[in-house]
Amino acid sequence: MSELDSPFMAPAGDVPEPEIKLKKKFNFLVLLLPLLLLVIAGGFVYFPDAPVFKRVTEMIKQEGNLTTVPSVAPSQQNKLTNQEIAQETLAWLDKQRDDRGVYHVSRACDFNNKKCDEVLPAGTSAHSGLPAIWGVFKNFQITGARDTLEIVNRDINVYSNNNMVSYLNNDFWNCKLMYEMWQNDSFTIEQKVKIEDLCFNSKSTYYSPPDLREKVDLELKDNLWQEVVKGEIVPVDINNPSFESSLSETDKDVNVITFYTSATSEFLSRYNWKKSENDLLKAKYFFNKSFQLYSMEKSLLKNNELCLFGISSVDYFKFSKGEKYLNLSKLIFDQLEKNNSLNQPVCAIFANDLFVATKDNKYKENRKVIVKNMIEQTYDFSGYGGLLEGNGSFLTTDEQKISFTKIIRNNGLALGVLSYE
Repeated sequence: MSELDSPFMAPAGDVPEPEIKLKKKFNFLVLLLPLLLLVIAGGFVYFPDAPVFKRVTEMIKQEGNLTTVPSVAPSQQNKLTNQEIAQETLAWLDKQRDDRGVYHVSRACDFNNKKCDEVLPAGTSAHSGLPAIWGVFKNFQITGARDTLEIVNRDINVYSNNNMVSYLNNDFWNCKLMYEMWQNDSFTIEQKVKIEDLCFNSKSTYYSPPDLREKVDLELKDNLWQEVVKGEIVPVDINNPSFESSLSETDKDVNVITFYTSATSEFLSRYNWKKSENDLLKAKYFFNKSFQLYSMEKSLLKNNELCLFGISSVDYFKFSKGEKYLNLSKLIFDQLEKNNSLNQPVCAIFANDLFVATKDNKYKENRKVIVKNMIEQTYDFSGYGGLLEGNGSFLTTDEQKISFTKIIRNNGLALGVLSYE
């Protein structure tokens, strides 16, 4: 067939029918494109919570290692129960160890290549491990699985071995979490001694701020340096507060604030354990400091720290029986609830503590909502490609931002709160 005989050629001056159709299609697409763009833009405005728009928003707003909190397709959420998610998190945590068996601090992730290969090791202090041990223990309480209890006992043995862990740093809840475990009858007497030592052998530079050292001093007694109370600390009047000194710049440091707001619970646990007046004095001191921050520099306390301070207030209520401390914790929670953005594990613990203290089902329902938010917004769903590795672990949030870092402490606490539901 010659070129002129080809069915795709036409005589000069005529427009072949296929070309006419092609031009019509092109003109149709030109007219349709603005309409499609208008529909997409409308979707972002009127349906911002739809998974497809949330995922695109997440990618557009990515800033360094922080991005807006993402959503996960409902079909994926419905595939796993809370306890199935807990088992995936348990399996992930069990892999986050160094050669000693000590938990890492965190894994930093790269959003672009979906990998979390940058490990921050524990070093000598091993301070991130105890929340992970507690989380595994809480999982055992729900499942009763003996192999899970074996993991807990193995971890206790590792962290009690001075050749593996030279010392335990404490900037959080070493004693609060260990005291809960120590009270459980699943452990032998020998293991309970080790659990107690994990608390009382912990050390922290935050324990002795300058103005606290005026109240507590070290004296040599029975060939041992021991803390001796030199003065008393009166709990601040919540209804009419006044403070002995102003807040220093150190008091306003983000890490110090996290310690302050968690320390009342920590030292009350120590006091309940051994009835040391030194620990009770420190519990009062750190409550006063936290309340001063809450009263005068509230903007410095993020959701995480507000929940920690709320928990400290509940614990102080349980110790003192003073209703004003419970009322303060309710006020803090009501203020947090209004923003409807709680997804941190400590906030689920806060809601649970209020439920236990008040028997008010409102807090039980709030707890469920927080756990639901935690899963939908920070869980790296297994088999789902919209987040990172999809390996069953939790990312970290700061208010409405999500950090592409998987912190071992956060995952331990998340595993623990999954036992509530």
